[in-house]
Amino acid sequence: AAGAEARARLDPARARCIGAAARARIMAEHTYAHRARQLDAVLGAYASRGRAA
Repeated sequence: AAGAEARARLDPARARCIGAAARARIMAEHTYAHRARQLDAVLGAYASRGRAA
């Protein structure tokens, strides 16, 4: 209900601005390449611990 009210009051230009900002953040921080680098770092750290033990 509260979300519907907020959407009803949101003008289309502001909605486009919010959407564009969200898309830019997703493309800057949340791509498959980012996840692959994170996974590589985690697996590398895990492998290093295994060799040190």
